[in-house]
Amino acid sequence: MNFVQKPTLLFGVAACIMLSFFLLSCARTSNSQQGEMASLEGVLKVLDVSAKDTVSVRIEFTLKNMSSDNLEILKWGTPFEGEFTDNMFDVKLDGRQIRYIGMQVKRGAPQKEDYVIIGPHGDLSATLLLEKGYELKGAGRYSVRYSKPYVSVRVNNGEAQLMPVHSNQVVFTVAK
Repeated sequence: MNFVQKPTLLFGVAACIMLSFFLLSCARTSNSQQGEMASLEGVLKVLDVSAKDTVSVRIEFTLKNMSSDNLEILKWGTPFEGEFTDNMFDVKLDGRQIRYIGMQVKRGAPQKEDYVIIGPHGDLSATLLLEKGYELKGAGRYSVRYSKPYVSVRVNNGEAQLMPVHSNQVVFTVAK
């Protein structure tokens, strides 16, 4: 009876050890893939707020490449187009959503000039007037965050893929 139990116990211990190595290996692969996927950071900054006749807010959006690869970013629907062609920001006044009033553009296949390159650990910035895309309504506490969860990217001239973008939120007050 002891002879039968010992091999079963040894087999169980060996199976547990092999399973542990397998799970550890999967966790390392998953973490390294997540590290590559989380390689873009969006940074918003309020440059100027004016509230004379209407509210005017000049913001700067910087996209940081946190990876060690050249990234070709598709400019469509991002601040890098230099104008609002899509609803790209989450804008709130006193906690209430502000309406997007900019363009909605539909396009064909992207061309080479539709991409901008950000080098390894580099960044790229663009400045926009927020009122050109959003109905800013006057005095109160505003919050703005880049709302696109992904941008289309080509890595080292490869196929296009979606890459997540994580952005900070900026808050500012327009006085009454």
